[in-house]
Amino acid sequence: MRYLLSLIILALFMSCSSENPYLIEKNKVGLLTSELFISEIEEVLENHDIKGLNQDPKKPYISGDIEVFNEEGELVLVIESTSRNDDAKIKSIRILGDQYKTKNGLSLQSTFEVIEKNYTISSIQSTISEIIVSIEEVDAFVTIRKTELPAELQFEMEKQVKPTQIPSDAKLKGFWVNFEQ
Repeated sequence: MRYLLSLIILALFMSCSSENPYLIEKNKVGLLTSELFISEIEEVLENHDIKGLNQDPKKPYISGDIEVFNEEGELVLVIESTSRNDDAKIKSIRILGDQYKTKNGLSLQSTFEVIEKNYTISSIQSTISEIIVSIEEVDAFVTIRKTELPAELQFEMEKQVKPTQIPSDAKLKGFWVNFEQ
């Protein structure tokens, strides 16, 4: 009986510890989930340096965007909260670290080819210098510089950009994941 109990505990430990701390999924970036309160981020990311949270337990608040730095001091995530209160949750996360990826390999270092081969594009919006590509499956969006596009699309904000007009080798400039509330 004791042997069986030990095996069960070991199996539970192994299944919990095998969670990928860099996997991006819908409503999840690594260990950060949509159920998590902003006040719990420091506990979950204990090996990271967190900036933007007030440390006074008597007056907890969020000063603005929450910046997450890895062990090497590199900024890897920027978290936007639903409010500035201590009961706030995650609204969105900007991915800045190359190690964060979806199961299909979408990361900040990806090209548009990863998106067109693996995901459904729900919309493409055009700004002055970039296009914003919304991705359904992970409720995310990426930005691509217009300089990556054909010349006829680079200076037109009014012209609708279609996925077939974006070169496969177009590099991503930004990557954000939205969290449902």
